[in-house]
Amino acid sequence: MTSRPPLVLPSSQQCLRFFTSFNEDQTPFLHLTEKWQNEWRAEISASQHKIRSRLDVQLAMQGETTSTATQLDKACADWIGEVVFSKVGYVEPGGALPTAEEVDVYVVSYQAFEFLSADERWCPNLPVLILGEPFSDAGCVTVESFLRKLQRTHENFPKARICVQNPHNPSRPKLQTAEQIIQSTSRSQQNSPSLDKTLPQHVTNLLDIHADVANLAAPRATHLDRFQVLRCLGTSGITGKQGSFGEAEPGSQEPGEPDDIYTTRFLRLCLRFTILGFISAFSGGHCDVLNGTWLRCVEGKKAWIVASGLTTEDFVEWANTADPLTWCPHGKTRIIILKKGDSLWMPPGVIVVHAPLTLRDCLMTGSMIWDWLPLRNIANNIEFISAHDTITNEDVPANLAKLAQTAAEMEEGRIETAEE
Repeated sequence: MTSRPPLVLPSSQQCLRFFTSFNEDQTPFLHLTEKWQNEWRAEISASQHKIRSRLDVQLAMQGETTSTATQLDKACADWIGEVVFSKVGYVEPGGALPTAEEVDVYVVSYQAFEFLSADERWCPNLPVLILGEPFSDAGCVTVESFLRKLQRTHENFPKARICVQNPHNPSRPKLQTAEQIIQSTSRSQQNSPSLDKTLPQHVTNLLDIHADVANLAAPRATHLDRFQVLRCLGTSGITGKQGSFGEAEPGSQEPGEPDDIYTTRFLRLCLRFTILGFISAFSGGHCDVLNGTWLRCVEGKKAWIVASGLTTEDFVEWANTADPLTWCPHGKTRIIILKKGDSLWMPPGVIVVHAPLTLRDCLMTGSMIWDWLPLRNIANNIEFISAHDTITNEDVPANLAKLAQTAAEMEEGRIETAEE
């Protein structure tokens, strides 16, 4: 295979506009880092008392005292640590991309991300924060309106259930119907009028709403051909026939369900999901089994805490910890703040260990995503995750690793044939 030259953005006024147009006061991109960090630090500080109040309510309901922190509470404190923000890397027009040794996260405008993604030399190995995309449905969906949509969905699909994280037993998410979630939210409004109106006491983190009930828009770059791998596999029948929403539990293989059919259903469910986290909702450190995800913050604010600079020894320690969800890579946690309109790209083929914390009631939409280019990395990562399945909060289909390896071999064969 021929080697590709390094990707360098052209020097042009159009390219320069990519990196300034999302910033209203046209502040040079280079000087935004400190400004952002001050803003984010103030946001976390302002949210801490609300989070503490939320945890106090949860503990009191369990008959505990505030001095008896849950495992997830302790893990949250460890991950936040001293509020170390990600080192922001920007792409200077005419310059090369910063390296993983220099930064923790790339920050680009949505135009720049589209420009970069259209070039096959762009295979980031760091999270990418994408700013300024003018989504057509911006402002149309709120937490309250989404809950109403969820209620109507339940009326049409009464068997459908949603994965809900239990803060007192984070490694064992519970499956609840939309009706149970709505009822729990209603109880919280009656019992705790001083808290946020949408703040439920029993339901804190709706992890896998595998139905696009709000029909939320995706970032435009996700429609590029290179990112359609999962959609092709999930709808082509390669691994079996399709399932349908509401007929089976999300993320679980039914008794007697063939592995290939379950894998197809699993892939289809991963093509779009919605996450609804209420203030103080926290997910312990984990990775996504398909190791490639995009997320869009529709409303609210989320601290997306990632592990940066992990070594092989760190991964081995994490994978062999008794409860990986409560593990924390001390000194290596970095915070990315996601606000309304922001999107986050956790690149395909990279195991991004993340522990999200909800600062303000937050609605997000997203999808797992594969890229044809790093399919071999994706397949190798799935083998590692399958062998240590406690490092993810998802079910791992038995033949997922084999499917990924087969797809990688097919793509490598296609490239070799094209180059001959």
